[in-house]
Amino acid sequence: LDYYYKSKETAKKYGYETGIAKCNNNIAIIKTQKGFYDEALVYLDSTLTYAEKSGNLLLQAQVFDNMADCFIAKEDYKRAELYLAKSIIITQKLNNIQGEVFVMLGLADLYTKTGQFGKALDYANKAVIKSKEIGTISLEKTAYLQLSEIYENSGSFKNALKFHKEYKLLEDSLFNKEKN
Repeated sequence: LDYYYKSKETAKKYGYETGIAKCNNNIAIIKTQKGFYDEALVYLDSTLTYAEKSGNLLLQAQVFDNMADCFIAKEDYKRAELYLAKSIIITQKLNNIQGEVFVMLGLADLYTKTGQFGKALDYANKAVIKSKEIGTISLEKTAYLQLSEIYENSGSFKNALKFHKEYKLLEDSLFNKEKN
């Protein structure tokens, strides 16, 4: 957090508005993780204003996704769903499959928390397919973990174990690659 504040000051010093906006976005992510949701939303609103003004659709999608994370943490699921819907529209328009996977995982999380397991499974399965399509093992691993959690929460422990094993295989594979 301290480094993002310092980086933001440097960006201000040189009038680098994109840098300021990206720092604000990252500060908001940390604020959300620490439970300072209202502060996070202030930073996200500032970033969104810049993204809209500059026409940066990718940044807009990221901000909407981060706003949704904040609203999920606040248990304001309707607003979270709204922002995830906005984000997925943009990621699909940009053909940003990686961004789309992040949003799908957010939707799967949202629907798991609200007990809508069918919708959660749909988005988590789509996230697996899309992450395989682009060869992003870390996202595929996250999608398998999400599937495991959905099945666990819905009481289907056999399927939860099955997908947790898939997750663990990929996690071990990534660990071994990094170790090598």
